Amino acid sequence: PEAKMSKCMPNRICSAMDTAVEADTAPLYRVDATGQAHGLLKRWGRIGICLLTICLVLVLAVRRPALPPPRKVPSRPLSGGGSIPALLMGGDDFSEWFEAAGSGAAIQTFYSYGNGPHIAPQLRRFGRSNVFVSTGIPCGCCGADSPSVEPMNASLAMSYIDRELAELQTGYADLLLFHHRCRTESETASVWEAFEAAKRQGKARHLGVSNFNAHDLEVLSSTAVEPIEVLEAHFGVGMMDWEVLGYARAHGIHPVAFASLSEAHTDHPTLQRAVSRVATAHGVTATQAMYAYLLQRDLSVISSCFHPEDPQKCARYYSFDLAALDVSLSAAELEVLDGVTAGRRTCTDCYTDECQRCAATLHALGCPLGVNGWGTTWWSVGDNFTEHPAWGRGNENGTRCMACAAVPSHRAEVERACGRADRGESLETMVPKACGV
Repeated sequence: PEAKMSKCMPNRICSAMDTAVEADTAPLYRVDATGQAHGLLKRWGRIGICLLTICLVLVLAVRRPALPPPRKVPSRPLSGGGSIPALLMGGDDFSEWFEAAGSGAAIQTFYSYGNGPHIAPQLRRFGRSNVFVSTGIPCGCCGADSPSVEPMNASLAMSYIDRELAELQTGYADLLLFHHRCRTESETASVWEAFEAAKRQGKARHLGVSNFNAHDLEVLSSTAVEPIEVLEAHFGVGMMDWEVLGYARAHGIHPVAFASLSEAHTDHPTLQRAVSRVATAHGVTATQAMYAYLLQRDLSVISSCFHPEDPQKCARYYSFDLAALDVSLSAAELEVLDGVTAGRRTCTDCYTDECQRCAATLHALGCPLGVNGWGTTWWSVGDNFTEHPAWGRGNENGTRCMACAAVPSHRAEVERACGRADRGESLETMVPKACGV
């Protein structure tokens, strides 16, 4: 399908059709002895070419409706100079996103996704300078997000940076991130030194982190020379880490939200009603209302689409996502959605040793952790949390899991596994994270 789509320009259609028809009719031309039949067939062949060309253009027009003109995505300023778009896109196939968002379209990937070679030709076709590329390297826990050699150090970090840029076939990343914090604070500091070197060498224009809480940011800031410009983390309705957002605002760190819709897939007791009321009042979808909430709280938002079998499905999703930029919520509506976040939450996902330990204990106690990132239930994969780390979000039985953790007979064991009050986490923040709600 991609090869066919590449022939949509009229001159390329005619060239391809000329070649095909001439090849198909060549034996007819060769059997003509008088030359008269040859000319007649040749004329009919040309007419056939034109008719086939017209039909092909009409078919393509039906199969691929005209897209609206690109929608300019607003940007947010970064403390190191420059800016980041308010809406970024994750996935593998970005052609429709590039068309929808136009020059300056932003994409998010990571080294552990392994999709750099697939993205590289798309960047070439659209023009590397027309795309804001955010990517990052592994550190800490778990699975493919864990570095191949530990402890992590600056030279290993630089090798990951170089490999990721080579796979993307670009000389620089617009934004370079940690995928997760490292296992130790000293490793995190060493990797940041490599990030600073990468920026000096022109391999990164902006530097940031992903899945850092307020404690992690404060510790790294104490040794960093270059500013931390971006924090990418798990923010959304019902998932607002007010502590880290306050720290970020005070230190010029721009927050970016990923997995912002995951809480809508849980059994959160108040989210559905609150979001539905706001969405209905504005005549928009729940997704648009949830994105608009974050955008008006001055976060950038990462959406995503994975439908290689039907690119037009992604094109429709992109138009809905972009429309969220036009939704304006009132101060009262923002306050209602603020209130969906109950208690203290931290923005990091469950890909830390501490959260995996907590999740493994909850699983052993029979608390329902839901599914992992591959849609596999925990009871079907057993206790192998190394190969199948706890997902930490989108659990349709999340509140049941938390109730299970609070059973008096479980309390002592849960406190031992989940109650470490260090590195910015506590029992209050860890159990909901491990339960995926």
